[in-house]
Amino acid sequence: MERIQDMANAMGIPLNDNFMFRTVEKIPLDTAKGKEKLTEIIKSCPQRPQVIILDPRYGFMSGDENQTQDMTLFVDSLKQLENMPGGMSFIVVAHAGKNEGKGARGNSVFEDGAETLMTLLDVKNKTYKKELHMIGRDIEEETLGLDLNYPVFCIKNPEITDTPKVEQAKVSIQELLGTKPDGELRVNIVRAGVANGWSTNAMHRALDQLRAEGLITIEPAPGMVGNHKWVKLVPAE
Repeated sequence: MERIQDMANAMGIPLNDNFMFRTVEKIPLDTAKGKEKLTEIIKSCPQRPQVIILDPRYGFMSGDENQTQDMTLFVDSLKQLENMPGGMSFIVVAHAGKNEGKGARGNSVFEDGAETLMTLLDVKNKTYKKELHMIGRDIEEETLGLDLNYPVFCIKNPEITDTPKVEQAKVSIQELLGTKPDGELRVNIVRAGVANGWSTNAMHRALDQLRAEGLITIEPAPGMVGNHKWVKLVPAE
């Protein structure tokens, strides 16, 4: 709780009545008793919460996080709670498995059932110490660099800190595509930008901004399976 308060202060987020902290014994939300207890907590809040953070996950499920059946019951229970009158969203904190790069500990049903995944990973040879990787059904993949100084962290917003680099990358992309009237694979464009000194993140943001401005199109690459995208300049009118 103290860490969240410090983080909020560092980012200028007023807590006031917007956050309510509760230390509770285990509440298995995949049981009727657990759902009843959560309902009682919600009713005790000054105003109905829009988001509930469950930290850590194992304190809110009755079964084994490694078993498909138990994890399915937990995920389905959260979806039922989300559909309660008034609605709400859940953020579930789960620790990484033994191999950090392979996702959260436990059965894969958990990640498959999530609308959005946010993964905090260690980073080497960067100006920041952690990378927050986000991907979801309704958002495009994005990565943010984080400076972590326990117990406070500050988000280095790439849209602000990297704006000059992104603008330069946008120009370089347009110049590159100008030599390739039939278009080019996005992965090759990113590689070319990295070779010129821009980060992968800056290149992806530059591509996203160019598409939002209607200057390029990004479509599935013809004849190629998977996440291969073909980028073309939009002809000037």
